[in-house]
Amino acid sequence: MKKFLIFLLLLFAAPVVAQTNLFMEEGNQFDGGLGVTWIDGQSYTTFTLRPDFSFGKFGIGLNIQLLFDNSNGFEFRKAGWEGGAGILRAIRYLRYGYKKEPVYVRIGTLDATTLGHGFIMWYYSNESTYDDRKIGLELDLDFGEFGFESMTSNLGNIEILGGRAYYRPLLSTGIPIIENLETGVTFVSDFDPDEQSKTEDSITEWGLDVGLPLVQTKVFNSTIYYDFAKINNFGSGNVIGIDLNFPGLLGLMSIATRLEKRFMGEKFLPNYFNALYEIDRSLD
Repeated sequence: MKKFLIFLLLLFAAPVVAQTNLFMEEGNQFDGGLGVTWIDGQSYTTFTLRPDFSFGKFGIGLNIQLLFDNSNGFEFRKAGWEGGAGILRAIRYLRYGYKKEPVYVRIGTLDATTLGHGFIMWYYSNESTYDDRKIGLELDLDFGEFGFESMTSNLGNIEILGGRAYYRPLLSTGIPIIENLETGVTFVSDFDPDEQSKTEDSITEWGLDVGLPLVQTKVFNSTIYYDFAKINNFGSGNVIGIDLNFPGLLGLMSIATRLEKRFMGEKFLPNYFNALYEIDRSLD
């Protein structure tokens, strides 16, 4: 173990990348906001309610936007709510299970989609703005020795498709820690990155990875990993890293952090499909 720790110190002696995410624990949540907006030159006070509810394995996320006319006695603006349309529009997503469980399904808005260790797709969101949101899908199935993660950004149109298949070759050995060794292959493609133009210039990225979970508990988990990724017609890169995750910290939030040593080739960007990807995509 001492030699292993020395190896890690030498490995990360060169410049490294550290990334940390702080987010609310999965489960019942309630966010909101207050602001002012203008529609056709008319001022409205806006109340936004953004609750997330969990019922066992099932979950639903809502985004309820209420507008009140500042020039007409604070009257509620009914436009968009007729015939129940506003209620349907308020549903952000429906979910079954949680990421890393044997069965995980989410349909609607994707907030933080990650495939594998995130070297290709990390915290991707299909919502550039609430008014320009899409109905996406995440579907993960874990059968023990093998499984897959998959996503599509828009069920109404073929835009971004991604998936990762993985295999645990030593699971049947029963050897502690080593039995959880996992190898994977990832593929993500955006079939029309500049959808505002008529050009055909899809972008595709694929990769290989291997990971070894060192600790797996409800309080703390950690994995050491290696990834290789290649953007077709562009460059490639490698990364070796370790993640440190504290799920359900104090029953209120989760902290996920990782330390990586990256080896970047020319014309390559890590985490290419990320939280800002759709915003950049809409500007092309």
